[in-house]
Amino acid sequence: MGRSDAELGHHEKDAMSLIWGFHVALLLGGDGSDPEELRFERFSLSGPSFDAAPLREPLDVLPAWLKEGEEGSGFPGADSGSDASPAATRTRTGSLPPLSQIQDRGPVSQAGQEKPPPQTPPREVPFDPPHGSWAGVGKHFSSTAWKEDVWDDYLATPEILLPLGFAISAAAISHWDKTLERHWQGLLGNHRSYSDIGQDALIGLVVLDGVLLPGEGRNWWDEVWTIGEAYGASSLTVYILKTAVQRPRPSSGGTGIGTHSFPSGHSNSAFTAATLIERNSGPLFGLPSYGLAAFTAFERVEEGHHYPSDILASAAIGTFFASVFDSLHWGSGPGDGGIARPPPEAKLGFQDGLHGFNLELSFRF
Repeated sequence: MGRSDAELGHHEKDAMSLIWGFHVALLLGGDGSDPEELRFERFSLSGPSFDAAPLREPLDVLPAWLKEGEEGSGFPGADSGSDASPAATRTRTGSLPPLSQIQDRGPVSQAGQEKPPPQTPPREVPFDPPHGSWAGVGKHFSSTAWKEDVWDDYLATPEILLPLGFAISAAAISHWDKTLERHWQGLLGNHRSYSDIGQDALIGLVVLDGVLLPGEGRNWWDEVWTIGEAYGASSLTVYILKTAVQRPRPSSGGTGIGTHSFPSGHSNSAFTAATLIERNSGPLFGLPSYGLAAFTAFERVEEGHHYPSDILASAAIGTFFASVFDSLHWGSGPGDGGIARPPPEAKLGFQDGLHGFNLELSFRF
């Protein structure tokens, strides 16, 4: 006679309350000699687990829900016409020992699911310096680097006003070039060695500053390359303009020889060095360097080698290319961008366990 729905629900609730906290993990055949024998191998209670001794019982007296291909009724082990209770049925599958005898073996995964593998930190991608490999050299031509480090950090900032101001001044003063050149020539005794001394001193200072005193977040090796690239670009620009413009040098009081007056090579070298020193070491060394560069440029006019517009145009070229290549390598300030600086990196990781929780947060600049 079938049971009512209320009775079945009551038995199911009773069954679940009795088996709460442990799961049958593995039901295997016995030693292989008797196909109708099953062995209870492993079960767990809320995480701790242990191996139970083999429990051998004939298949026909085991619960109906363990029989392959046979439908279970209402609750485990309750077949029609049987008065067996859920508790009585489960006594055939084994019993839990006292909790004090259970050895903790760590967390146990939910039934039917594999334990997830432990999380491992992400593999760090090695940083390629811009002057240590061909891959690093390729960074010089990265559109992203030019956009973020040159355009955003320099060309789109007020710093661009310095070379722009020199260039505008050169164009504006060109109308009075000859008049000013005649007034400036010989003011300091026309010592032709002053401009050479100023140029050579600034070149030596910028190299020593980069090698011995690299700025925060910088290194001497990439700083030397920054200096070389800035000088290469500015000097090439000056050479191309000298060849293309073919402006004669001043004739009054000067040599009057040559057609390479515009722009000034000495002034370009001096302002390139001064700008690199200022960006590496700050105003403390930068301002005196700019003063020496201005003196060197003035001496080129005072010695009769150039016009005022020549030296102003050269100052614009030197400050521009020095700032561009310094921004490309080092960004706009300490720890901020540049192809020679490792990118900032943030990692967040955690490890969950039965008895603890670890959280790791790390940054690299």
